[in-house]
Amino acid sequence: MSANAAKAGEQDAHSSSRRNHRRGLETRAKILGVAERLFAQRGLDGVSLRDITSEANVDLALINYHFKTKDNLFEAVYATRVDHISAERQRRLRALPEHYSLSDVVSCFLDPFHEKLKEDESGGWRYSADISIQVAFLERYRSFRKEHLDDTARLFVDVLAGIYPRADRRTLFWSYTFVVGSLIQILSGSDRLMILSDGTCDVRDLKIAFAELHTFCVAGVNALATSPMPA
Repeated sequence: MSANAAKAGEQDAHSSSRRNHRRGLETRAKILGVAERLFAQRGLDGVSLRDITSEANVDLALINYHFKTKDNLFEAVYATRVDHISAERQRRLRALPEHYSLSDVVSCFLDPFHEKLKEDESGGWRYSADISIQVAFLERYRSFRKEHLDDTARLFVDVLAGIYPRADRRTLFWSYTFVVGSLIQILSGSDRLMILSDGTCDVRDLKIAFAELHTFCVAGVNALATSPMPA
């Protein structure tokens, strides 16, 4: 075989490898997209791998190849978007100016999800919000929270401590918990508030909901951080 023929063979093999790699990435993304929607709508236990393969029009072997188990697939779906949010929160918190306010800190935490939901044309971030609600409360997802949320939570508390150096650190962790709990209520998209308020308040109105949430979180965190910890 000539040197030119050998080189051509290597190039063909490389091109074939790249095509296979690209197809693999496309298949993985397709599986994640279908799984995200189904998990958001039905929860982990309400969805089978067969449901996903049927809607994604892929073989079950491909899910096994890319994710091994349904739990792994669920975590991959969850991590795809929440890791982006966590990274953006951390970036903003670390980029705060020397003299920052509590309002700035709360914005660093709330704004990344708000911005994604505002520009959410495909509905994927709405699905992500629904999945995040599931992960937030169920004990079975403790390891998910530890892996994907804890570093951001501790950074948030550290930044709060920069504003309230004399505050009991336990109070700052309570503050984080209440901020998250309030955000989850907004992300739920529940019509409960609209019913209670006779249609005057709607968490699906993101602009108003996040503005009110921001005000509430700033006032609540400040109240906690400046009050003595109960005995």
